[in-house]
Amino acid sequence: MAGTTTTAAAAVQAAGEVEQRTQVLFGAQWADTVTITVDGIPFIDACGGHPLPNGLSYHYHGIPFCVTDAVDTAGEHSALIGYLFDGYPIYGPQDVGGEVPTDLDACLGHWGSTPDFAEDTYHYHVTADANYISECLSGVN
Repeated sequence: MAGTTTTAAAAVQAAGEVEQRTQVLFGAQWADTVTITVDGIPFIDACGGHPLPNGLSYHYHGIPFCVTDAVDTAGEHSALIGYLFDGYPIYGPQDVGGEVPTDLDACLGHWGSTPDFAEDTYHYHVTADANYISECLSGVN
């Protein structure tokens, strides 16, 4: 599975992420009266995301701080926050020792140890830099 990289535009449009928690959907009527933008995208909430205009799904445009702040511990590898459509896990921005990973591939993933797997495994990280969340899937053939 690993070793091949295929762009998966359709999966990315759907955020490419299956979270471990139930996702609450928020419509535009729940936004405050101040238009907030990140990378020119309006209605970004405190979690770094927003609903699509049709209100049928919610997605992130950055690190989901409302999730990572609740589950990550300073100085430790980030907690598992979900899986991408290729089945590989995605973690917050912290790697081993709480450091920002420096060896991420084009899909924002790498091989290494995690708190959830006994052996090194391929896994993704969300990052503070655009594209924030992977725009491709390494496990797709």
